Amino acid sequence: MQKKKFFNTRDLVAASLLIALSIVFARMFSIRVSDALRLSFADTPIILAGILLGPWWGLLVGALADVVGFM
Repeated sequence: MQKKKFFNTRDLVAASLLIALSIVFARMFSIRVSDALRLSFADTPIILAGILLGPWWGLLVGALADVVGFM
C-alpha cells in the first residue's frame, strides 16, 4: 500500500488558486456596513481548502492568504 505524498502538484496548484481567491475576495468583494463592520467572502476559499484538501492544507492556505494579503 502506497502512502500519499503531502506535496503533490495537484494539491499545490489548488492551494495556490485558493490563496489567490481569498486575497481577491477580501480586497474586491467586501461590503462595508459601517466603520467597524465589513462583510467579506475571504474565508470561503480557506474553508474549501480544508474540506477538499484536508486540514493541514486549510491551515497553510489560511496562513499564507493572511501573510500575502498583508503585504
